[in-house]
Amino acid sequence: MSDFSAFWMSVPYAMIGIDEVLVNPVLQHVAYAGADPSMRSLMQAFNLFAMGGLPTAVSAAMTQATASFVPNDLNQGNLPLVYLINIVFGVLGCLVYMRLSSLRKGAQGPQGTPGGAKDVESPVVQLPALLGERSEKPGAGDTKVHAEAGDVAVLQA
Repeated sequence: MSDFSAFWMSVPYAMIGIDEVLVNPVLQHVAYAGADPSMRSLMQAFNLFAMGGLPTAVSAAMTQATASFVPNDLNQGNLPLVYLINIVFGVLGCLVYMRLSSLRKGAQGPQGTPGGAKDVESPVVQLPALLGERSEKPGAGDTKVHAEAGDVAVLQA
């Protein structure tokens, strides 16, 4: 290990940083969109715990469990075994996720949304719908706009 420069650690740290920037907002959106409106704040709190506290706890437990294989002098330790243990736990985690995900697909609610939660409306409202114009789709009927207390709902006649 003494032959390696510490600069090589910048590569995995950069990859983790890019990963968190790209993945965490998507996870937060999925948690928010899939939750019942009355449970969204609780789901966001659990999501933050699952992304911040839980990985730290698992990492601390894994570090303690493999401490005997990682001495202070890395030239003397059994690091391939530590990496193998981490790989096994990662693969097991992926298998558990795939299994739970396949079970979840069977529990779709109305409109094909997870658990029956209604889709989150996009904050961008289509201009023709806002102006009450007729839809170009055959048989769609007239489009009316109902505005109340700042909310805009599009009604089909």
